[in-house]
Amino acid sequence: MQQFKKSKQRRQRWEDMTNSVVYSQYIVSPRWRAKCRKFHAATGHRCTLFPWLRSRDIHHLTYKNLGHEALWRDAVPLSRIAHNIVHWRVLFAPNHPGYIVRRAVNCWLRIMLALIVAVRVALMPIWLLWQASKR
Repeated sequence: MQQFKKSKQRRQRWEDMTNSVVYSQYIVSPRWRAKCRKFHAATGHRCTLFPWLRSRDIHHLTYKNLGHEALWRDAVPLSRIAHNIVHWRVLFAPNHPGYIVRRAVNCWLRIMLALIVAVRVALMPIWLLWQASKR
C-alpha cells in the first residue's frame, strides 16, 4: 500500500510539472531544441533502448534539472517506438500488470546506458590517439 501511495504522489508531481507554464514554455523554446540536437548528435542519432533505430525524441528521466539537463543523467534520446513504450504505462501502480513491463523497460534502459558508457570509456584512449595522429 505504501508503494502505491508513493507512486500516486510521484504521478501527481509529474502532472503538476508537465502542466506548469515553465515546462510548457521551455519544451518549445529554441534552447530546448538546440539541446535536443546536441543530445542526438552526441549519440549518433541512435536510440538508447533500441540502438538499431534512429532517435527522434528526448525523454526526461527527471525534471529536477529542467533547463540544465545533462545527457544520460536527466534525459536520453529515444526512437518514437521506444518513447511510446516508455510512456505507454509509465505511471502504473505496482499492483497493475503493466508494472512489470515498465520495470523491464527501465531495466533494459539502464543496461543499455551502462554498456554505452563502458564502450565509450574503453574506446576513449584509442579515439584520442587517432585524433592525435590526424594532427
